[in-house]
Amino acid sequence: MSRTHILIVHTSSSEIDRLSRLASRFRPVVAWTRLPEPGGARERIHAAVAVIEADQARYASLRDVFGPDTSVILTGPDEEALRAAVQDWPPEFYVDALVNAPSPARDRFFVRALERALEQSRLRGEADELRRSLAEQESKVRDVYAEIQEIKGLVNANFILEMEKRLAIETKYVWFQKERQRIESILRKIYAADDVSSLLWKTMLPPLKRPLETSEPRCRSGTLSKYFIL
Repeated sequence: MSRTHILIVHTSSSEIDRLSRLASRFRPVVAWTRLPEPGGARERIHAAVAVIEADQARYASLRDVFGPDTSVILTGPDEEALRAAVQDWPPEFYVDALVNAPSPARDRFFVRALERALEQSRLRGEADELRRSLAEQESKVRDVYAEIQEIKGLVNANFILEMEKRLAIETKYVWFQKERQRIESILRKIYAADDVSSLLWKTMLPPLKRPLETSEPRCRSGTLSKYFIL
């Protein structure tokens, strides 16, 4: 049974006829004289509103039949019995009570109670839909967040790899620069040493060589004097 229907459960056929006539102004009506007996394989009922005779409305026997998405109206002739039956239901259910005593205004009271119950059912349905939508959105957000984290991880990994490559290149460049400077320094020293040698050869050695080239000098004792070039 869908939540577009109103369920009426009553042992009195005349009461079923009266309530069905009034309820059919709002929604399609399904009428039973008895609810399925507990203990068997009972399907969950998802009616928008369930109008139940108080004698059959003990929650302990209906916990597996109705959910909080169904608004409940209990009817019966005894106000005290109705109050006790209402208190038997958990607070998450919307439960109203209607004394079914002969009165010119009882049809009007039932219609008002039914309108309130239908509004509660509608609001609860919208709230359930919003919760489902929110859960779906949260699931999608988690999926998108996971994808973002995955992409972020890949980007970070590629960035780190790129930085490592760049650092390796910069390290090699710095090393080559230092090696170049070291080689240039050695070359400068070599050139400087060569220039000094050439200068010494040009300035100091010719005067020492000249006596050997002009004559063969002798000392007073008559022995040959030799010049050693150091």
